[in-house]
Amino acid sequence: MLSASLQLRRVVAARGRRLMNAPSSPSLSPSSPSRCSVRRARGLCMSAQGGELAVHSSDEGSTLLLARCLAKVAGVRAGDTIFLQGEVGMGKSVFARGFIREAAKREDLEVVSPTYLLHETYDVAGAEEVKIQHFDLYRFDPGKQLEVMLQRAYFEDCLAKDVVLIEWAEYLPQRYKDVGRLVVSLTQHG
Repeated sequence: MLSASLQLRRVVAARGRRLMNAPSSPSLSPSSPSRCSVRRARGLCMSAQGGELAVHSSDEGSTLLLARCLAKVAGVRAGDTIFLQGEVGMGKSVFARGFIREAAKREDLEVVSPTYLLHETYDVAGAEEVKIQHFDLYRFDPGKQLEVMLQRAYFEDCLAKDVVLIEWAEYLPQRYKDVGRLVVSLTQHG
C-alpha cells in the first residue's frame, strides 16, 4: 500500500492577497502525538511546522478526505489557486477529485485528470459566476507550446475569476510562477 505525505504551504503573491481562508500558521503541533494518533485512526497523521502543514495519508480514501476537508473548511472563492506537485502516482488527481466533488457538492461527479485536454471546467455549488478550472500540464512542452495552450484556455482570466487547481504546476511558464497560491506537495512516505 502506498503512503503519501502532503505538504500544504500558502504562498502570497507580491500584491499580498491572502488565499483561501487558510490559517497563516497551523495550530497543530508536531510534538502532539495524541492528535496525530487520533488522525492516524482515520488514515491521516498531521504535523505542523512554521507555515507548513504536513499530512501523511495512508491510502487513496484518506487523500480524498483531506481534499474534501480543505474544500469544505477553506471554502472556494474567485482567484483561489492550488498548485498540486508530486511525482507520477502520488495522488494529485485523487486530491483534485476530492476537492472538486466537495466544492461541486456532487459525490457522483466524474472528475478525470485532463492530461490530454489541458483543462476541465466544473461548477461550484451555490456560486454561478465561479467555476473550478482543473489544469494538468504534464503532457505539454513547458516552452512555447504550453504558453499558447494557456492563452487559448484564457488562463489569466481563470486565475482572476475562478478557482484553479494545477497539476504539474512546476511546468508553468515563468510569468505565472509568482501567482499567490496554496501549494500541495505529495511525496512518498515510509
